[in-house]
Amino acid sequence: MISRGQEASFEKAINDLAAEFDDNHVFDLSGPWACHSFVDLRVTMPKARKAG
Repeated sequence: MISRGQEASFEKAINDLAAEFDDNHVFDLSGPWACHSFVDLRVTMPKARKAG
């Protein structure tokens, strides 16, 4: 995330970087967007077997 006062310099940096790539690459910059996460990660461990 960047502050609103840094948007112009950030966009310029992205455009400068994109200019170094050929037409097989596309840089798409959009936003601003609210912070979010769509990840619902649930980690489970299998139950250990008893030796014997």
